[in-house]
Amino acid sequence: MENIKKYDIWLIKLDPIMWSEQSWIRPCLVIQNDDFFRYQNTTLVLPISSKLDKKWMFSVIINDYKNCWLDRKSRILVFQLRTADKSRFIKKLWKINDKKLRLEIKKALDITIDMEDEFLEK
Repeated sequence: MENIKKYDIWLIKLDPIMWSEQSWIRPCLVIQNDDFFRYQNTTLVLPISSKLDKKWMFSVIINDYKNCWLDRKSRILVFQLRTADKSRFIKKLWKINDKKLRLEIKKALDITIDMEDEFLEK
């Protein structure tokens, strides 16, 4: 599993889960720095869902789903950021190379995590 890279989409076994976490085997987007991953058994991922009926904030639509080897239009659930062990990774599907989509993901992640400390600016 040493070939897992940032912006790869992998099938990952997310079970067992608790409460409203995303479950089952599903596509997930790797968002962690490639260098960090070499020294850890885990990496940060964003689950991907094909459910578009809900209007989830902090998610990004993959319109060009066929280029990502997905079978339908899907949503990257940025607000469901989680850590996944290497042993959960099943199969690489694709890599997101589209710069516009990468920027959308980054913006949604920045909003979700909100690491800006307003009190430091005063």
